[in-house]
Amino acid sequence: MSLNFLRKIAMSEQLFDDWDDFMDAVDSLVEKGIVERFVNEDDEVSLRLTDLGRTMSEMMKIKELAKEDMGVEKYRK
Repeated sequence: MSLNFLRKIAMSEQLFDDWDDFMDAVDSLVEKGIVERFVNEDDEVSLRLTDLGRTMSEMMKIKELAKEDMGVEKYRK
């Protein structure tokens, strides 16, 4: 996703007061190796998940499926 597209999303999200807060969050994800920046075919700086990011995404999906399957109360025990 391009940063311009993400800017529109982030600024509509109440979690981020301004663009700098959003970019701090992105920088943190880059430092942790979850996402990486690259220049797309339109010469825009974009983000994509790394292998670690894809793995984490899959684990989050599995966790949500387990919650649905077992019920939230059982899953928390």
